Amino acid sequence: AMWKGKPVIGGNVGGIRHQITDGENGFLVDTVEEAAERIVMLLKDPDLCRRIGEKARRTVQEKFLMSRYLEDYLDLFKSFEASYTLREPLWNKRSRPGTRSRR
Repeated sequence: AMWKGKPVIGGNVGGIRHQITDGENGFLVDTVEEAAERIVMLLKDPDLCRRIGEKARRTVQEKFLMSRYLEDYLDLFKSFEASYTLREPLWNKRSRPGTRSRR
């Protein structure tokens, strides 16, 4: 739902608390009554519904898409590359990865 730009109302338990920031990109509730209140609030205020939905979609784009994880990994590898200088090859022609030397 967040990816589709829809506001989410979730129980304030478990992993969903890591995805939703209450009142910003969705709502976290502790009771059925709180959930009903948030539903009514969203139905009465289409602009709020749209804003929460847009922030929800942005949250998914910035934090949870595979491309986000790939960017993080690439940054990590680049930091290794910047701090490490290879003085000689890791293997020579006689000893390649996956082969044994015949000495």
